[in-house]
Amino acid sequence: MKLITYEESDKLIKLLHNDYQEDVNITLMHSNLNALFTMLKPKHLKNIDLMCIYNFIRYNTLGLQAENDIYLFLHNFKNLDERASIQELRLLAAKTLFHELRHIYQQRYKAHKIVDDYIFELGNGYLSQWDERDANHFAHRMMNKHKEDINKILDISFDWEIIWETLYIK
Repeated sequence: MKLITYEESDKLIKLLHNDYQEDVNITLMHSNLNALFTMLKPKHLKNIDLMCIYNFIRYNTLGLQAENDIYLFLHNFKNLDERASIQELRLLAAKTLFHELRHIYQQRYKAHKIVDDYIFELGNGYLSQWDERDANHFAHRMMNKHKEDINKILDISFDWEIIWETLYIK
């Protein structure tokens, strides 16, 4: 079973307000090699540089947003927790998609709040940035709000809830 398909990602996006559905391109990547070749295409290189690509592979990045493009690095989800089930990782993929969609919304409607000195390194600096806190909060709210629909779309067979960035299985 794949973590998430293009069809599932489209259904998840449709759960959100129209502001999140307009002109969004999703790219799903299944290996570091696939990610490297995808990101080196001229279409994608306009949004990021080689140092970013290196960091995405090195830090096991799950998602990236650049302009209207969202990249999900599905191969990195499996590196997070070897004990996590496919269904748990599918939920994490949905949460990551919502997080990256919020970044598109931020750039369109709240650009004045985004600072130019973005911190890529994981840790307190990254997590203290307004745009990351806002995207995390949004993703958690949408996951909990649309739980029943998400369960149907992703074929999730257990009850769950996200509290403070943690997935709790009931």
